[in-house]
Amino acid sequence: MFKYTETERVLKSYESFIEGAFDSDAKKIHGTIIAENDTIIENYKTCDAFLKNEEFVRKNPQSEPNRFLQTNVFRQLIRNVTIKLGFTDQDLNPFYIQLMYNICRYEKAWYFNRNPASPWCAIFTPRQLEILEYWQDLDDYYIDGYGNRLSTHLGCFAAQDLIHQFERVIQAKQNGRQDYPKVVTSFGHSAIVNMLFTTLDIAKDSFSIRSDNFNTNKTNNRLWRTSKLTPFASNLASVLYECEGTNNTIDYKMEFYLNEILLRNYGSNNGVWKWTDFYDKFKSIISKCSLDVCKTPSDIKVEQV
Repeated sequence: MFKYTETERVLKSYESFIEGAFDSDAKKIHGTIIAENDTIIENYKTCDAFLKNEEFVRKNPQSEPNRFLQTNVFRQLIRNVTIKLGFTDQDLNPFYIQLMYNICRYEKAWYFNRNPASPWCAIFTPRQLEILEYWQDLDDYYIDGYGNRLSTHLGCFAAQDLIHQFERVIQAKQNGRQDYPKVVTSFGHSAIVNMLFTTLDIAKDSFSIRSDNFNTNKTNNRLWRTSKLTPFASNLASVLYECEGTNNTIDYKMEFYLNEILLRNYGSNNGVWKWTDFYDKFKSIISKCSLDVCKTPSDIKVEQV
């Protein structure tokens, strides 16, 4: 079962995945376009509270990403880049700094075999790239990550779908049936992936990242690092295993892979979950999935630890 949103880049991701997985049989696979009123993958696009919060984070001077622009460390970055490019009249606008950063990282992804991958990357030092990465992390954190209370609610539907799909498999096997999909794959955007992380407590730090705690021991070792979590073609895979238990019983277990790498620190046993433990942990959350939160303005939840 394959589903994808009707946007060009998502369609290309879906087609590349199918070609890689099925090779010459790829043309036999027919995916389904996700409906515009979908509540699992694209619910945030019609959520007024989410959209209002996104506007606040992007435009309000008091949002954490914009407050970071006013810190000494970012102002010095702007000054140094301005001088390096030979401008003397006035410092560059952060918009142009971000534009050059985006070109650098996009071309580095597109032309990864080329050396150098992008001449735009020569503008920045490794230290400056870390600063810009943190700026991007703040943006995602407060729009669709742990810094927005809506994230857990909107990611709830994807978590609910995951659990219901596995329940369907287990019930079918217990009844001796084979009428269940072996693979369920949805192709969407990084926002819903980030929100699913928040629902499932993946990459959750014990503190909030803020404009005023860059370059501390905590933030330097943060789990919320979008260059690792949601790069191009990012993916989260959950796998259900049927294992032999004691006294001829069947134990079901799970693993999660982020961008093809096992999340060893997620779960109770080196990345392996007992199905019953996972279900018990999240059943109360998925039983309350609701879009009612979209009817009221969003506020930002910042946990000071």
